[in-house]
Amino acid sequence: MHTSFFKGWKFAAAAIGLALLSSCAKIGRYAEEKADNAAYGNIRGAQEAGLGESDPFSIGQTNAEIVRALLDMDRRQENAEILSLSDTLAIAMANSREYQFRKETLFIQALSLSEVQKDFNFNYNASAGASTEMTSFKDGTTESFGDNGVNADLGAGISRTLATGARVSLNFSKNLFGYFTDPDASSQNSALTLNIVQPLLNGFGPLVTKEPLRQAERSMVYATRDFKRYQQDFVIDIASQYYSVLRASDQLVNARKKYESAVLNRERSESMVKAGRIPDVQAAQTRLSALNAADSWTLAKSNSESAVDNYRFTLGLPIDLNVEPDPAELETLASKGLVEFDITLGEALSSALTNRLDLVNARMQVEDKARKLE
Repeated sequence: MHTSFFKGWKFAAAAIGLALLSSCAKIGRYAEEKADNAAYGNIRGAQEAGLGESDPFSIGQTNAEIVRALLDMDRRQENAEILSLSDTLAIAMANSREYQFRKETLFIQALSLSEVQKDFNFNYNASAGASTEMTSFKDGTTESFGDNGVNADLGAGISRTLATGARVSLNFSKNLFGYFTDPDASSQNSALTLNIVQPLLNGFGPLVTKEPLRQAERSMVYATRDFKRYQQDFVIDIASQYYSVLRASDQLVNARKKYESAVLNRERSESMVKAGRIPDVQAAQTRLSALNAADSWTLAKSNSESAVDNYRFTLGLPIDLNVEPDPAELETLASKGLVEFDITLGEALSSALTNRLDLVNARMQVEDKARKLE
């Protein structure tokens, strides 16, 4: 009878264990989702505080579809896949390890702020546990389980840090001894405790108590501005390289035309030498010009191929993937022409000192030092 009871108990314990594992997995997913939502909320709040508006932000990889489509291309196709400037920026943001690292750094900063915020919000906790003793004989014929009863502990609590520095916590605990196996002989006790710890000197007052939260929120704003400035520099660098490839390609076309013109001029001069219309010295000059044009064409071709390879490497694409910038983008840029800024040097300096994100951060960090001294 004891043996069948023990086997049944093992089966029940296994079922309970599986249920607990499933519950733990669900709780883990819920906690992860809650932490992500809190972090994204902190990022949006910091964007509005530091930039005046919020931009979409996600820690996951964006624009992955266009990258997968390019990687699935046939490497043997002769015609290059033409990429617009917007496609190039999307691919660069999706594939750049540095860009992904900067996003993750900002997200970790937001998670750190969430941890600090917890101390100034209501924090809830709950716990439950059970214990018993099993007796096993040396001959292994019989086993008894639960002879000493099953004891259980239950607990719940709530805590919060106040602006004065006080730490307030309310906890409830209940202990049950032998209640599940022998209710008649069982015993139980409960306890409700309220703890208030108020610093009187060191750590007293909102200026000191809320400084970790205040600094964490300001650091979050700094990180948001830093990421925004990095985004601006990133876009400018990718666009500059994009147009550099187009410029190198355009220079290659010009070098080829110049070479073809030099060859025609050389052939014409050689024909005129044979007819006796010009001296051979003039024909030698045209031959030298043709050789120089050929060297320039070879150099332009090498520069163009190198620019394309660097372009693919910057985008995180295989070097042998036949993709190139769209020449129409250069025509669009030329059609727009230069933009004239109606602003004086003094106004430009004043605007930079007021609006540059890194300078705004530096001024606020000086304020942080003064506040910490106080």
